[in-house]
Order: sequence, then C-alpha cells, then structure tokens
Amino acid sequence: MCFSGGLVKSIQRNWKGVFMIHFGKQQKRREQGFTLIELLVVIAIIALLLSIVVPSLRAAKKHAQNVVCQSNLRQWGLSYMLYTEEWNGYFAPWGGYQVSFMETLRPYYNDIDEMRLCPSAKEVSTANPTSLQPNSFFGYTFNAWQVDPSADWLPDDDSGLGSYGENSWIRSGQPPAYGNINDTWKKMTSIQSRSQTPLLADARWNNAWPNHTHPLPSPAAREEDFYNLSNWHQIECFVMRRHKKGLNVLVADGSVNNWEAEMLWNLNWHRSYQKRGDVNLDWMNSW
Repeated sequence: MCFSGGLVKSIQRNWKGVFMIHFGKQQKRREQGFTLIELLVVIAIIALLLSIVVPSLRAAKKHAQNVVCQSNLRQWGLSYMLYTEEWNGYFAPWGGYQVSFMETLRPYYNDIDEMRLCPSAKEVSTANPTSLQPNSFFGYTFNAWQVDPSADWLPDDDSGLGSYGENSWIRSGQPPAYGNINDTWKKMTSIQSRSQTPLLADARWNNAWPNHTHPLPSPAAREEDFYNLSNWHQIECFVMRRHKKGLNVLVADGSVNNWEAEMLWNLNWHRSYQKRGDVNLDWMNSW
C-alpha cells in the first residue's frame, strides 16, 4: 500500500499532537503532586512501619538500661568484696543515717557518679517528700531517691542521690528498732545461701530492713503508698517492676539477677528470715 508524502506528513503531525497533549497532561499531574489516594497509601505504609519499629526500639532501650543497671550492681559487688577483704570479712557497722553504702564503699568504687543511678531511674520526683527535710524525696519505680544535700543524713552532698538500696541486715552493730541484733549477718563468711542473700538492689531508698513479720502490700495500694515514714524500712523499699517483671538484685556471691517482685519475700534477707511462699502482685501491672 502506498501513501502520498502529504498524507504521511499529516499523520506524523497528528500523532505528534496527540503525544504532546498526553505528555502535557502527565507533566501537569506531576506538577500538581500526589493525589489524595496516593498520600493515604504513603501515610498508611509509614504508620505500619512505625508500628513495627517503635516497639522494637523501645524494647531495645529497656534492654540496654537493664544491662547497664546490672553492670552497675556488679561493680558494687566488687566494691563490697574489696571492703570485706580489707576488714577481715566484716561489713561496715550500722552507724545511723549518716552511713550509706555509697559512703562506706566510696574508696572502692572511685566515687563514680554513674554507678549510683540505674539508667531507668535517674530523675528525682518531688511528688513523694519524706517530710523530714524540704529537699529529701523517696524514689519511685522510675525515679531516684534524694537526701537533702543540706541535711546531715549523709556526709557528702554528692552521695545523697541514688537508685539502689542496701539490705542493711548485712551490717554489723545494733540495728534500729526493726529486728534483733542476732539476725544481722555481720560478716560475708557468715552468710548461708549467698546466691539468695541480697546485698543491694533497685530501691526507693538507700537502705531497708526487710522482715517476714512485715504485712503484705494491699491490692488497693498505690505506688506512692509503698513508701512513707511508717514503712520506709520494710520490703516495700524494693518492691517494683523496674526491669521486666521485677528488679535487679546483687546477692552475696557477687552475681546479679533479675528477680520478679513476687520473689522478694522468698529471699534470705537475714539469719532468721522466714520465707513467705507465693505472693500475688498482679495488681501492680497497672502501675
């Protein structure tokens, strides 16, 4: 089939016109941006990715905080070991509120501030005052405790802040009116079941004297009810879910483990401590 030159040129011009019209429309669409449907699809994809990534990042952050906390406690365990080796196996004597584990062990941990604070509980909350000094505050699960720097409870200003608390039954000397002096451990070598005897743990205050005679917490209790002047020395000092379902505990054999809060009543706090068996703290999950 033959076409004349004029017909071919006419067809070429028409196709070129159709192409330019189509290309112009496409170019105009591109200049106008995405359509609403396209934007919704992009947003949905971003939301889906965030729903997958954010929980993973949050879990990774909590895991990292737990690892650092356990590392801190292991360093405290080394400090306790160095102290007792130097003092013929004895722990420091109970010397009233002026003596904390941070002050006693200061020469052995080189006064490193970071060791005093769990990374999950670095900030002090002013919502839970002790009413003893204007700037003394009990801690919470995710808040550090603080002793008023101007008070005489602790000798140095920088030792009045922390996230950990000591099981004061390890100390020698007469305890306050919370138990029998014969129940204190006094020496590292006198501790039976070292893997079950706490030295230091995540806590709401710098020390406590847990006893099996203390009442179990009420399911109606709020976290702020756990710590007040009437029970500061009790096991509530340590009861929390700071890491996973519980807290990190340094025990007398130098190891650090994560214990569920319910298990605290079954540790070996002092010489005559009687384990309480099963404790139900499911109601704490809402905190």
